[in-house]
Amino acid sequence: MRIQHNIPAMNSLTNYTRNNNALAGNLEKLSSGYRINSAADDAAGLAISEKMRSQIKGLEQAYNNANDGISLVQTAEGALTEVNSMLTRLTELATQSANGTYQDDVDREAIQEETDAILDEIDRISKATNYNGINLLDGSLGSASSVKNLSISSADAVAGVFTAGSATAAGADDMTTKLTAADIGKSLNYTVNWVNEAGESKATTVKFTFKGDGKDPATLDTNTKNNNYFEYGNGKKLSLGADGKISQADFEAAIKDALAADSEFSASFSVDIPAADHKAQFTAKTAGENGAKVVGIDVKSVDGMTAAAVTSLTTSAGASALVTETTAGKNAMQYFDPTKLMTIQDGDNKETIESKMFEVDGHKFAIIQNDIDKATIDAIAKALGPDVNMIEIKAAGANPVAADDGAEIAAQIAKITGREVDFFAAATGKVPANMVAFTNGDLKLGGGNGGLTLQVGDTNDSFQKVSVAIEDMSSTGLGLTGLDLSDQDKAGDAIKTIKNAVNTVSAQRGRLGALQNRLDHTLNNLDATTENITSAESQIRDVNMAKEMTAYTKNNILAQAAQSMLAQANSMPQGVLQLLQ
Repeated sequence: MRIQHNIPAMNSLTNYTRNNNALAGNLEKLSSGYRINSAADDAAGLAISEKMRSQIKGLEQAYNNANDGISLVQTAEGALTEVNSMLTRLTELATQSANGTYQDDVDREAIQEETDAILDEIDRISKATNYNGINLLDGSLGSASSVKNLSISSADAVAGVFTAGSATAAGADDMTTKLTAADIGKSLNYTVNWVNEAGESKATTVKFTFKGDGKDPATLDTNTKNNNYFEYGNGKKLSLGADGKISQADFEAAIKDALAADSEFSASFSVDIPAADHKAQFTAKTAGENGAKVVGIDVKSVDGMTAAAVTSLTTSAGASALVTETTAGKNAMQYFDPTKLMTIQDGDNKETIESKMFEVDGHKFAIIQNDIDKATIDAIAKALGPDVNMIEIKAAGANPVAADDGAEIAAQIAKITGREVDFFAAATGKVPANMVAFTNGDLKLGGGNGGLTLQVGDTNDSFQKVSVAIEDMSSTGLGLTGLDLSDQDKAGDAIKTIKNAVNTVSAQRGRLGALQNRLDHTLNNLDATTENITSAESQIRDVNMAKEMTAYTKNNILAQAAQSMLAQANSMPQGVLQLLQ
């Protein structure tokens, strides 16, 4: 018998501790309801279940998003119900006015007054209908792809182009004839004055400081002239070459580099200096009239650099990117290639003619060659209706349209839409050659910004998104601008125009109804998916209460038994006292 080490007691204590730990684990799981309460319980299971939890939360929010989308669609469709009712009344009025039993100055005047009032209300509804502040019927949710036959994409938008200066000759300037030893340490500031999207005036300056070895540059030999340089940015050098000249390419690169390094400026503009004309060009990264704008370039010495050197830097070919002459560019420019348009031919059927039409700002256009006889042209125009604007091009025009017909197309579009429209026969700035370009404001090319996107899934994949596109439902968007029922002939022509508007609204309502049905199916799918993934996560994470209760009972009994045996083991050394009597 030994008393220094009570091995049975130690063994009983070990088992008692182990059983108590197991019992504590049982209690934690039974009280929380989870099999996995920490990574130690099941590291792999925890990783899988946490990923599932994240997916479940995303799916639950996607379910809410889809419900919000249905509410938005219902709001728009409800408003269009009333627009349909008003168009039905306009059809009634036009049919009434087309009857010969009414007088223009009394009866049709009253009809026209009601017509104007209805059109005003259609416009009011198109502006006032919104969901959570998002306008629904004013065309801002229009589908950008609804422009027929035009090669237009968001990449074609050129916002706030601003060009500065031009090269006057090839080569570079000999700065040794301009700079003196007194200019060492003096600076030339190249400042871009601009306005950010919030309308705040900004100035971004690139500072070029002349450094040298203290000698007059004009007296230096060719091997030491490159010891003289301009420093800009964070210690970067723009050196005079061995010939005493500054490289034009180096100067342009220095300006681009320094402006790109300015985080605020580079967030609003990209900078390019094309080798073709060496004009510094600034392009706003946000399209539209509210985008950032460059308003001027300022180049000057702030501490008395030799005037001849400053003049040289601001006017010579060697520093053409620094010139002060500026040309304001076009803001929110969009353009299209007219050679994508198809001309209407003699013998085209109705479907073919309609496929060749295109829209700009809600105005419909069709191109026709003027070698077709006048009677045929008139017949085609009548068949298309008064809301389609015919653009005649010369008989030699090809099908599709020849590039040199673009000027006439641009002129006619400008006349009808009131837009500033140019035809660029040669490439200029960001606009390729032979392009019809719209150069003022945000252009609505048959629609808006491509619609609103609903997030109906838990990832950023395209198939987890649903687009809502609602075209312009104002009187302009419906082709009802200037609807005239004041005489019998005009009223007769207006009947088709109104019916076309009815079809447009009905088609839009149909698309919204189809979208609502689709979102209903989306909700059902999200509901089922969420339920199944939650079930899978439960299998991994949740505790089996019956199984865990069985383990708890076992571990509780073992803990009690171990406690009892520990007490017995602790009393065993007392037998030694009998030997000592």
